[in-house]
Amino acid sequence: MLGPLRIAQFVSLTGILLGLAGLTWLYFLKRPLPDVFPSEVKETN
Repeated sequence: MLGPLRIAQFVSLTGILLGLAGLTWLYFLKRPLPDVFPSEVKETN
């Protein structure tokens, strides 16, 4: 336990806060969000 939170809850909360901070940082730098898939996918059929 870490205060009133379990360690797993603390780690999850830390990850969520870091993710939100990263998205906020990208937003204020006016950078596009990273693509999950490349925009130019070449089909190999």
